[in-house]
Amino acid sequence: MSDSAFVEAVMDALCRRRCAIVTRLGMFSPRFFKPYEGRNPRTGAVVPVPEKWLAVWETAAALLADVGAAPIDHEGEEIDEPPTKEPATTFEVAPALYDRVLEDLRTQRRAEVDGLGAWVIRSSPPVLQFRADPSVMPAMNR
Repeated sequence: MSDSAFVEAVMDALCRRRCAIVTRLGMFSPRFFKPYEGRNPRTGAVVPVPEKWLAVWETAAALLADVGAAPIDHEGEEIDEPPTKEPATTFEVAPALYDRVLEDLRTQRRAEVDGLGAWVIRSSPPVLQFRADPSVMPAMNR
């Protein structure tokens, strides 16, 4: 599976509100957030924030061990459960893609998959973060 076909398959699963398990890398979970009233940080004005779906990433233990990083601690975060839970879709990651991500993380502390996002190793002790591509969120909320 090419990188673009892989990204399209993961995006398709997320848009259908399914978890996307990517072997050896981790899992994307679609999470539903209820609407709430936020504040404009500049003016302090109350702003309605609509309900939305976001992709939450959990890194696989194997990838964490391979790069010597710790997972981000999300303990205490308040997340609303989605109205329905679909079964997960599992994707076998191509060994070449995994090797490329691993090598980039080891040498540059950053690895990117076009159209999906980037993994970044931050701070000391090292923590592995995933930053989704900006195009992921609008596609999930159509």
